[in-house]
Amino acid sequence: MNPDTVQQETGRVITVNGTRAELDVIPGTGCEHCGARNLCNWGGKATRRVVAHNPLGARPGEMVVISRSTRAGAHSALLVFGLPVLLMVAGVVFGSMLGSEIWAGALAGLGLGLAILILRLIDRVRDRKGTNLPIIVHIFTREELKGDENEQRNAGIACPNNSDNSDAKG
Repeated sequence: MNPDTVQQETGRVITVNGTRAELDVIPGTGCEHCGARNLCNWGGKATRRVVAHNPLGARPGEMVVISRSTRAGAHSALLVFGLPVLLMVAGVVFGSMLGSEIWAGALAGLGLGLAILILRLIDRVRDRKGTNLPIIVHIFTREELKGDENEQRNAGIACPNNSDNSDAKG
């Protein structure tokens, strides 16, 4: 798989704040086969809330297509899952070197807490800078949204991950 692959999803704009928009996103077709789909949508909702760059000026209520790099998603997943595991294992190793299971458990917990603090700091910095946010690349017109759900699926509107779909790419 090409590391610069782009993932696209459809969503409805909920609020707009400056150059960013908050959306309810419908999981794309790639989510159906993803082993981590329950981690992204642990609440079991049909949509998930996402913040995206809004260079097209989408307004609340509009249906849009967002695009993001799969490389950014993989990097975030590695950071979110890898850092806590790494720091917990380091805590266990150092605690074991001190010769006590109590120290191993305590330092593993300390490592996990430190990982959470680091991840929150990274999240705040990325939020301020807007790093790795998806981008709104298309606003659907009324004509594109006409018809029933089956017609939209056949046209690729409801499933913008379809690589043949040139209309949903903006």
